[in-house]
Amino acid sequence: MFCLIVKGDIDTETNTGAMRSDWEHVQSLARELGNKKWQYRALAQLGIAAFYDGDLEGSRTRVGTALAAATDAGDIGAQIRILTIVARGLVQSKMFEQALASAENIVKLAAHTPDAGYQFSAKELCIEAFIGLRRFDAAQKIADEALKRATEAGRVSHQGSILYLAADIAFAQSDHERAIAILKQAIDLGKSAGLTRLLADTYARATEIYRKTGDLAAAEDAAASAAASTQACGDMWAVPQRLQELAELHLARGRYQDADGVYDRAETFLDAMIGSVSTVMDKTAIITASSQIYAQHFALVAQRFDDPVKAYSIIEQVRGRVASDLLASGTVSTPEAKGVERAISQLRLKLMSTRSTNELRSLRDQILMVEQTRWVNSGVTMLKRGLRENIGIEQVQKVLPASAVLLEYVLAEPNSYCLAISGLSRRLIPLTGKSKIETLVSAYLKAVKAKKPAVAEARSLYDSLLRPIREAVQKSTLIVVRDGSA
Repeated sequence: MFCLIVKGDIDTETNTGAMRSDWEHVQSLARELGNKKWQYRALAQLGIAAFYDGDLEGSRTRVGTALAAATDAGDIGAQIRILTIVARGLVQSKMFEQALASAENIVKLAAHTPDAGYQFSAKELCIEAFIGLRRFDAAQKIADEALKRATEAGRVSHQGSILYLAADIAFAQSDHERAIAILKQAIDLGKSAGLTRLLADTYARATEIYRKTGDLAAAEDAAASAAASTQACGDMWAVPQRLQELAELHLARGRYQDADGVYDRAETFLDAMIGSVSTVMDKTAIITASSQIYAQHFALVAQRFDDPVKAYSIIEQVRGRVASDLLASGTVSTPEAKGVERAISQLRLKLMSTRSTNELRSLRDQILMVEQTRWVNSGVTMLKRGLRENIGIEQVQKVLPASAVLLEYVLAEPNSYCLAISGLSRRLIPLTGKSKIETLVSAYLKAVKAKKPAVAEARSLYDSLLRPIREAVQKSTLIVVRDGSA
């Protein structure tokens, strides 16, 4: 069990999939041995693994339960470790004052516990909080002290993390040259020590700096490395966002086919993530957080390729997924349920190691097929087959009456779009940007609620949403698929 604990700590920095397996084994052995301390400590680590998998509710439950158990047991070491996880969450939520207070409390708690040692993680959180509060001198002072201690102690992982934060201090002060120089040190350290999570974050920050300074070629290379390192370290939640950054750089350099391929890859990961969580709330949270990826991809296909068929498949991939999962949102508690979850976990591990887009899609489809078994029970026989069969645009056209047109809206910036589908045609119509449409909707609703005629507001809204669409005038029946407030 001790060996697995050490291995779990190492894999937390390098490989989330292996980390999860390590801590599951620790938890299992701790139960066999009746060791309650390592049961709740392992539970906290599994909370981190759940977060990386995009299982937010599971993460919250595991970490909260572990902290309560550690506090009841008077386990200072576990409290420090779990409170560090909480403080990191506060930093990521940009609640810097609260994060700073939490991190400083960890340092104080450790100071009264002789065996606690130097709190590198808490110090790093203090640096991040001070950067967020723009107190750069205080951040630099802690960074210098912590880097010295990490170097003396041979703590390579913390050396890399502190170098990354030192680069952040320089970046926040617009010293881009110094920031890049420090990041290169961190990258060299990460490569030599195999710290893939550090490499993922460091390449991502380099991407941001290169992009800000206008060096798009260097930014593109860094973004590709960030995406590859993020996948290698098993942080499934972050992979689509890193791929989105790479796609945006392809767009900025006019490499539209490359961008299209990267968006396809990002959406494959998103589909697999949606398939790996069991509640509609969590699925919707993932889709909402990643909606910009679908909107950007749709806009690319509309602007550069004018391809209604692919545009339809992109937007229905996410909208259809929400609808079908809402229909199948019942839960099933059977002896087979644990096997289903394990099968999904094993497929997800394979997903994180593949480099082929075709293999990614194959694994995504396998996850979706296994996911369907969650909903198969005697009460939902209508959903037992074909739950994830997509309805193609041609099928939609076949069933539309001659008098009807389907108007599917996608709100985005700088342009929104309407996909107009009738029995004989399909086309993409560019509209004004999302912010203007939402302003017009708000003005119209405000006038109507005030019981005003709202003629001018209605006309402005009509001009933005319907006038550019000739089918809206030609057909007597409009079937509207809304987006946002429109």
